[in-house]
Amino acid sequence: MNQTHHTNTDETLNAGELAGHCSEMTAWRILMDVSQALQSGSNALVCPALIAIQEDGSFTLTKPSESFELGGFAAPEANQGPATEASSVWSLAASIFYVVMGRQVMNDKGGAAQHESSKLPFMRSSWPLLSETVQRCLSFHPEQRPTLTEIHELASQRYNLCIESIKKGPKFQEKKSGNDQNESQTMRNLAFWPETMKKALLALIFVFSAAIVSAQQAIDQETLHLIDIVSSIRKAEPQQREQAWNNASQALSTDKSWTIMDEIQPHKSECRLTDRSVQWFAINRILTSKMGYEANQVRGDFNNGENPDFNYSLIERSIKAGETASYDLKSREGEQAFVLVPFDTQTKLEAEVTRGGTTLAKGTKKADGNVYIVIGKDKNVKASDVLNLVVTNKSDKSCAYVLINHNVRQ
Repeated sequence: MNQTHHTNTDETLNAGELAGHCSEMTAWRILMDVSQALQSGSNALVCPALIAIQEDGSFTLTKPSESFELGGFAAPEANQGPATEASSVWSLAASIFYVVMGRQVMNDKGGAAQHESSKLPFMRSSWPLLSETVQRCLSFHPEQRPTLTEIHELASQRYNLCIESIKKGPKFQEKKSGNDQNESQTMRNLAFWPETMKKALLALIFVFSAAIVSAQQAIDQETLHLIDIVSSIRKAEPQQREQAWNNASQALSTDKSWTIMDEIQPHKSECRLTDRSVQWFAINRILTSKMGYEANQVRGDFNNGENPDFNYSLIERSIKAGETASYDLKSREGEQAFVLVPFDTQTKLEAEVTRGGTTLAKGTKKADGNVYIVIGKDKNVKASDVLNLVVTNKSDKSCAYVLINHNVRQ
């Protein structure tokens, strides 16, 4: 039982791909779907590699090979006999902990390291009910864990509450500010960066200001601010990159206007998170960190790009060389701006947004290496529409990029 993490060898996407950037709503969905699958008796073994992501955003269990071992996702009593409902509950909770926190329970040692006096891990204070549920499921004594029926009932209630929150949540109110205030905010943002990077940032601001005019004024100051933060990680020299990443973390923790765009499902054309040939911004670690994502918790239930409390959202994605990936985006309304910021400015990314199979707007690559997509008010984007973002990598190298969306909501 020395294996700690598994990935599928085929193209099936599994929950392990969400590790470290999983929203509360997605975690409840995994609990809801997998607890139901376990009740059907299809498979008693659970770990992130066996939780497959379906095209409709649901989750299901896949059948392991005969030699498959759960490793650190096995319950502490697993070596005492065949899997039981209680041991499956433990494994499911350990899987949720992993996809949310990006690491395994018991200091990455799993159930084999747990004993009666072990301190139960707690995920996040901003998600008290989910964290307490996972904690109960990880109890050392099997009889103290909730049943699959109890888990499914609770997870269904919480997931549906998240859905209702999307429908009924209050509209985000943008702060009214003049150009002078926007400019002063931009200058304050510069204080986050090392002196050697400020000239480059000022040049970026000039380029982005020109882009505002050509993009029908949809690329506003907040969007530029988010682009500045991401681009500065890209522009930093290797020896400066750690400092630039820390500066970005500080800048995003100060800015309360954005939320993570994690409602989109991973695509089979994306690179594995462990692919060392791809240069990553690692921006998702910031978005889900205490300083970033949790600082923007306004209701305590969930945050993603569908949340009506936020007009701005962003997330890092990747795409293999020569391939195309598509993402469904819901709850967008009114004028829209999408910006793709690739780590490598030489990457040949093409993108467009469609609705019902009809192209609404195609991406335009600017001198800064980013791809800008603007959808005007004349396209009459409604909250009930499902927009489809199609991204194609025309390069001979795989790449990572950050996707930023300004959802005007009017």
